[in-house]
Amino acid sequence: MPKDLCWSDRKICFMPINRVGSSSITHGLIQILGPFSHKRPAVELPDDWFIFAFVRNPWDRLVSAYSQLIKQGKLTGIQRARGFDKTDSFTDFVIKVTNGKDKYADKHIVSQSRRLAPKGDLIPGTLYKFEKMEEDWMDLCSVLQGYCPLPWLKKSPDIDVIESLKPIVEQQFEKDYILWGMVE
Repeated sequence: MPKDLCWSDRKICFMPINRVGSSSITHGLIQILGPFSHKRPAVELPDDWFIFAFVRNPWDRLVSAYSQLIKQGKLTGIQRARGFDKTDSFTDFVIKVTNGKDKYADKHIVSQSRRLAPKGDLIPGTLYKFEKMEEDWMDLCSVLQGYCPLPWLKKSPDIDVIESLKPIVEQQFEKDYILWGMVE
């Protein structure tokens, strides 16, 4: 079970998700709140905590994962054992991602709904969207009663939607699209 970042003195918990700007968000939170006090699964926290997460359009998240794992050559041994290769095209990558079971997926490509609602009920009380990062970061800063500019630590390239892949991505990440109203 993933451990989330907790600031006990403020009863605040951030549930980071890979490929959703979590490094930048964590850096910004530490600037505002100071170092987190501990890591703990958010599901174990009392109801009076402010638990939040940022989510991202699944297509863009796959582009980001492809960029890091394949294009930047950061595949792990486990990812290579699961058939991923540095020579994979984006189409190859998407097909490999969508051919597997989500519960066995790598943390970079597991569905966001599996991370945030593993038993069906959404754990964070507040969701922010990567696509509205500037606006949502300002809203979060208001809640936290502090501010710092959000540092963009990692940038992803743009890859246009490939129409033939759209149905299989939407099927694999259906709950992500449904939960956060991202279906076009």
